[in-house]
Amino acid sequence: MCTGGILFANIKKVAWLLNDDLGFGGYQKIKDTKVFDKRFYEVEAIEEPYDDLKKKQMELMSKWATNPNNVINLRKAVIPE
Repeated sequence: MCTGGILFANIKKVAWLLNDDLGFGGYQKIKDTKVFDKRFYEVEAIEEPYDDLKKKQMELMSKWATNPNNVINLRKAVIPE
């Protein structure tokens, strides 16, 4: 949904603080399909521009990982390992 919003709202620059190694983010996945090449070409993407903000985001993500409302924890509650 975020990627669609970026592409079709004609946003010209997008930055994110932390690359997603878990695969929840779709920006790069959709870009790799080459379906919307023209639109992606029009967007300047800036990955992890500031080290201090990246570290802060990593701290916040660590806290979120232990939150019972995190999707991974919700799945574990419904589907025991």
